[in-house]
Amino acid sequence: MINQLILKFQRLPKLFVGFMALLIALVGLSIYDPPKTICDVQMDEVNSRLVKGFYQDNSEGLYGQSIKDAFDFCISTNSPGGCFDMFTRLTFFEKQIKTIPENCGSHTKIEPIKRALDRALKLFVELAWGDEPPNNKYNKTSWLDQRDIGLFCRLKNEYIRLFGPDTWKAHMGAIAPGLPGVESLQKKDIWEKSLFSYPCKGLY
Repeated sequence: MINQLILKFQRLPKLFVGFMALLIALVGLSIYDPPKTICDVQMDEVNSRLVKGFYQDNSEGLYGQSIKDAFDFCISTNSPGGCFDMFTRLTFFEKQIKTIPENCGSHTKIEPIKRALDRALKLFVELAWGDEPPNNKYNKTSWLDQRDIGLFCRLKNEYIRLFGPDTWKAHMGAIAPGLPGVESLQKKDIWEKSLFSYPCKGLY
């Protein structure tokens, strides 16, 4: 049986055999080493820049602590000075992710960026909320100034652009129950007193 197959194979035109070998090789390469897409290239570039300018200190010594320390210090002090390092990093972060094409929002390499956005937006909401619910809907920004709010709005806009409004709504729904004192408020009050309802139009 095997010998017959070998004989038949040997009788095939060499040009045809060569073509089939090339075709099999191309199929194998596409499976084990698929060609890079625009999203592959873009995500590699963005993540590479974020490693040096966001997650880690850079060669110029811009940051004096790790990103975890910067985040923890910001949330614990809840002050402009305490959050300066973190906000500086997030400003760089926002400038990098805005270069990601919208159709790359489902790319596997975007997951670390989504996690960073999740934490960043949660941080802003918690800072504005404080240790207890704001007195009214007009005090929803706490000490955050227009520059800080503008950064929040741009990050929120990038979140919605890359992952969609439904994902943003789900993220809001996950943050709200953890805010101090929400158990005594109606959903409408939580919305009105939190940064979720801040009118970001014009601050992108």
